[in-house]
Amino acid sequence: MAMLGDLQEFSLSDLLHLMEKGKKSGQLSVWAPNGIYRIWLYQGRVIAALPPEEKHRLENLLTGSRLVDSQVISQLVARGLEEPLGRCLQQQGLISP
Repeated sequence: MAMLGDLQEFSLSDLLHLMEKGKKSGQLSVWAPNGIYRIWLYQGRVIAALPPEEKHRLENLLTGSRLVDSQVISQLVARGLEEPLGRCLQQQGLISP
């Protein structure tokens, strides 16, 4: 079920609490003045989040700290990800929670 609309009546914490109670899975996109935030949920739990600012994205944080090679991340992103990047890297044993 897709939900779309103006949710000004709800705080983000209220919305996440609703998703948790309903054990919802999927992606929540939140439009803000500085861009779109994306939050992935699995059975009501937040498993990943993507901010609109490039410098705060997981791929930039990992390559900047040299925890994961930038070519590995580029190859994964180029293939098109069906899951959040962190989860893909975790499944491949490249990072841990």
